[in-house]
Amino acid sequence: MKNIVVVCLLLFSTFSLKAQFNHIIDAGTVTYEYKINQYERSKKLLGQESLADKYRDYLYSLEQNRFVLREYKLSFDHNISFFQLMNNKEITNYLDFLLGIPTTSVYRDLNADSLRITKESGEDIYNLKDVIVPIKWKFTTERMNILGYECRRANAIILDSIYVVAFYCPDINVPSGPSIFGGLPGLILGVSLPYDNINIFATEVRLDNPEIPKTSLKKENNKTMTFNEYGDFIKNLSSSKSRIDYNQRSLYF
Repeated sequence: MKNIVVVCLLLFSTFSLKAQFNHIIDAGTVTYEYKINQYERSKKLLGQESLADKYRDYLYSLEQNRFVLREYKLSFDHNISFFQLMNNKEITNYLDFLLGIPTTSVYRDLNADSLRITKESGEDIYNLKDVIVPIKWKFTTERMNILGYECRRANAIILDSIYVVAFYCPDINVPSGPSIFGGLPGLILGVSLPYDNINIFATEVRLDNPEIPKTSLKKENNKTMTFNEYGDFIKNLSSSKSRIDYNQRSLYF
């Protein structure tokens, strides 16, 4: 009888711990380091123009300080995720503008398949609203340990030509991740865009119950548009100001 009681207690404890663990991984917050090699991105953007004298000093300054580091926090549960910029590098000139208007927030409603991105440059606020376009991931056997979590690798091509490597954690069973990335059977803790010189990796994971806002759209001084409209807007703006053949790679990240 005593042995039966002990076994029952052990089973109850195991079940309780498992239930508690499952409850914890339903929600949480992740801090990410967003790392951009602005020197390499500038050279690719400028192309042949990078040899021009007028860009020499600019590229030299970037060569001495190659990386832009931004910190983001992702608050998530099974329904919504909110990716928010915690610090910012101010845009100082036109080339900085073309390298990327900083994304200040990404709001994903997983139930409605909707995506809202807010980007800011000075007093200008750009609100992008669109549906979540499923990413066609290809799974691999590669593994990576990120902050003690075993993550699995998946690859994809998005926006027709951007190669993405993602590392997701099946133990955190939420199909979301940093920026616009998601749709995997686990939370994405690491993303690399090797040809676009961008890496986004988790630096801290907290399994808690975060407060997630109901919306991220800002109303003051804003321009609301779809992703395609925003891409056309930036492309037209760049072509009217310079001869740089600006493409839309990494426009939304």
